[in-house]
Amino acid sequence: MASLFRGGEQVDCPSHEMVYYIKLSTRADKEGGSFSKSVPPVHRHGGLNQHMPRSQRNDNFIDKTFTVIADILLKVLPTSQREKQAFMYYRDGMSAQSSGEYAEALQNYYQAMRFETDAYDRSYILYNIGLIHTSNGEHGRALEYYYQALERNPSLPQALNNIAVIYHYRGEQAIENGNLDIATLLFDKAADYWKEAIRLAPTNYIEAVNWLQMSDRLQLR
Repeated sequence: MASLFRGGEQVDCPSHEMVYYIKLSTRADKEGGSFSKSVPPVHRHGGLNQHMPRSQRNDNFIDKTFTVIADILLKVLPTSQREKQAFMYYRDGMSAQSSGEYAEALQNYYQAMRFETDAYDRSYILYNIGLIHTSNGEHGRALEYYYQALERNPSLPQALNNIAVIYHYRGEQAIENGNLDIATLLFDKAADYWKEAIRLAPTNYIEAVNWLQMSDRLQLR
C-alpha cells in the first residue's frame, strides 16, 4: 500500500519532550501534495462511545476530521481490498494512540500488520508500536520495534532519534548508579544514532545537536 501510511511521529530530544503528529499521505506525494495534521493527546470520557467502532465516534473533532479524510482516501485510491483493510486498522490505531488508548491502538496495529505486506508501510506500523512501548516505559520492547522499523526503512530519522533518546536515558541512569564507564558507552551509542538522524533530517533535532556539541561528540559520519 505504498504511500498510504506515514506514522505518528514522536520528536524526542534529551529533555524527553514528546510531540505526536499524524500525517496521512497519498500517492499524490510524488507530485508534492500531502495532508498533515498535528494531533495533541486528548482524554476520552466514558459512555456509549467506548463501545462503538472508532470510525463512528465523533466526540473529538480531530479524530472525526482525520476519519473523514481517511474514509475518502479509502474510497478513491486504486488499492486492493487487503491494502484498504490494513489502512483501516492503521487509521484506527493512530486515532486510539493520539487519545492515549494504547491497548486499543496496539490491537489495531497488530491487525494492520496481518494485512500489510509492503515493507516500507510496515515500518511505520512498527515505529508506532515502538512509540507506545516508549510511552509505557517499556524501553527494551520499544527498541525491538524501532530496530524492526529501521530494517524495513533505514531512512526513518524518528526511529533513530528515539533509539538515541533511550540510550541517552540509560546513560543518565548509569551515572546515577555510579557506573561511569557504562554511561560513556551508552552515551556514545546515543551519539551514533543521533548523528545518523541528524544526517537524514538536519534541522529536526536541534537539542540533540546541542548535546553532541557540549559532549564533544558532534563530528558527523
